[in-house]
Amino acid sequence: MAGKPKASDLAKQPQSYLKAYTKAYDAGKASYDTDEAKGSAVGKTAGLAGQVPADLKGQSQGYQDGYKRAYAKSKASYDTAYQTGQTAGQTDGTANKITDNGKLVPVIRMAMRMAMKLVNNSMSMLKMLGLKPA
Repeated sequence: MAGKPKASDLAKQPQSYLKAYTKAYDAGKASYDTDEAKGSAVGKTAGLAGQVPADLKGQSQGYQDGYKRAYAKSKASYDTAYQTGQTAGQTDGTANKITDNGKLVPVIRMAMRMAMKLVNNSMSMLKMLGLKPA
C-alpha cells in the first residue's frame, strides 16, 4: 500500500472526504495486514521446508510482501541448517562415528543421513577398487 497522504493534503479536503477516506483506508489496511499474515505463514512454511518460492502472480500485495519476507528468512535458516548437517554428517561418516542425532532439527538429520550415505558409498567403492582412503 502506498500509505497515507501527508496531513497537509488531507487538511485541504472537506469533512465528508476525510471520513470516507479514513474508513476506506482502514478497511484497505486491515485487508493488507490479513493478507500479509497469510503470505507470511505460507512463506515461512515453504522456506523451512526448502521448497522453491511459490509463483505469487494473482496474489495481493500484502500476501506477496509477507510471503517474500518470511520465505527469505526461513529459507536462509533451512540452508544454514542443511549445510551444517551435511558438514557434520560428512565428518562423522568419514570417521565412521555413530552419533545420536535425535535431538537435531529434522533438516540436519536428513542432511547427515545423506552425507553418511555418500561417505559410506565412497568407502565401499574405494574398497571394491582395492584403494585406501586418504
